[in-house]
Amino acid sequence: MEQSDRGDACVLSALHSDLVRFARGELFTWHLNIQLAEDLLSDAVVRWLRARIQYRSPAQARAWFRTTLRRMVVDRVRRRSHDVLDQVGVLSLDEPWARGE
Repeated sequence: MEQSDRGDACVLSALHSDLVRFARGELFTWHLNIQLAEDLLSDAVVRWLRARIQYRSPAQARAWFRTTLRRMVVDRVRRRSHDVLDQVGVLSLDEPWARGE
């Protein structure tokens, strides 16, 4: 294991509980299932590792993760709202019920 990989593991281990708590709070704020927090954090860790993010301090890593988690939650909210609109469909005023027939 490389030195940077060990550093990432230590930082992630130290930040884990704080980031799960943060993700749960964000999910709760948007009325989403807080059980998704671990999944979101796992996805964020994959993004972190793929991007090979370099940081100077654990505080910078924490800030990156919080920003990423917040954006991931907002993306879920957007997808959920699109799903609801797809289920409802577009109402047309040309429908017989809209014309009073």
